[in-house]
Amino acid sequence: MVLSENFYYKVLSNGNHLLHTTIGDIVVNKVLDVETAITYTSFNEGFANPSHHEDLAELVSKFWKLEAVGIIDDPNQNDEECLNLFNNSVLYNDEERRYTVSLPFKINPFQLPDNYDLAYSRLCSQLRTLQQNPLYLEKYNAVIVDQLERRIIGEVPQEQLRLPSHYLPHYEVIKPDRNSFKVRCVYDGSARTKGNISLNDTLYRGPVLFPDLTGILLRTRFHRILIFSDIEKALDGWPQ
Repeated sequence: MVLSENFYYKVLSNGNHLLHTTIGDIVVNKVLDVETAITYTSFNEGFANPSHHEDLAELVSKFWKLEAVGIIDDPNQNDEECLNLFNNSVLYNDEERRYTVSLPFKINPFQLPDNYDLAYSRLCSQLRTLQQNPLYLEKYNAVIVDQLERRIIGEVPQEQLRLPSHYLPHYEVIKPDRNSFKVRCVYDGSARTKGNISLNDTLYRGPVLFPDLTGILLRTRFHRILIFSDIEKALDGWPQ
C-alpha cells in the first residue's frame, strides 16, 4: 500500500512520527492539512501599446526631472540682469588695491524693514552662549577685529543710524581641529521678522558658477591621487 505524506501522518495515533536521520532523531508531523487549507490566488493585469513606447533615454531624463522638481534652479533666471548690475558697479581703489561691487538688488532696498529688535535679541543670545566658553568669545572677538582692520566690515557713524536702517545678524561657526579649533563669523542674510522680507529676498541670485558636482566626482575617479584645498576666508574679500 502506498500512502501520501499527509495520509501517512493521519494513521498515526498522535500524528507525530520519529525519524532516525544522520543528524539525529527528528519528530515530524504533517506539513499541511489539505482538507482545511485555504488557497489564495492573485494576479495582475497590464496592457501596453507598443506604438506609445518612449525612447529609454527620454524616459530616464523624465524620471530625473520629476525627482528634482523644485530642486534644480533655472540656470538663466535673471542672470543677464545680475551680470549687467555687476559690470556697471565694479570699482577699483588704487590706494587699497581692492575691487568693490554693489549688491545686485532686484527690488528697492528701502523696502527692507528696520529689524533692530531682531538683530539685538540675537546678539544678546549669542553673547550669553559665547560667555559660557571665554575662549570661544575671545576667538570670535578676534575675528570681528580682524575684519574691521581689513575693512571687510566698518563701523557705522551714529548720525547714519537715524536714517532707514536694516541690520545683518551674525553668528559663530566653530570647527574643532586636531589640536585646536577654528571660529568663523557668518552673516545671516536670510534673517527676517514675521511678515517681512530678508536681505536675500531683495537680491538677484546670480549665475551659478560652481562646476557640476557629478562631473567633479566622476573625474576624481580617473586618477590614483586626489589633492584638494580650501581657500581661507574666500567670501570675505579679495585684495589684489
